[in-house]
Amino acid sequence: MTWRRTVRAHWRRDVREETEIEVGAVHYHQSQPWPFPANIILGLHARGLTTEMTVDYGELEDAGSCERDWLLSHKDGDTLSGSIRSPAD
Repeated sequence: MTWRRTVRAHWRRDVREETEIEVGAVHYHQSQPWPFPANIILGLHARGLTTEMTVDYGELEDAGSCERDWLLSHKDGDTLSGSIRSPAD
């Protein structure tokens, strides 16, 4: 992240650079600690303005999209990574 951009602007730029997808409004979902100093995992979601995806495998292992109903089916408290939890948990 750079000091010149908001989290949302930075995320839009990264999504475009790493998948070639343009996104509209970005919404914060949740965050959790990452087990490395001075790092955090942020969960954001947005509506794609384009649908054709080209993954930059130099940056990402995989990429995908999901429907709104899938997002809503996940309970509050689910971890973003699916397995990493705060040391306090």
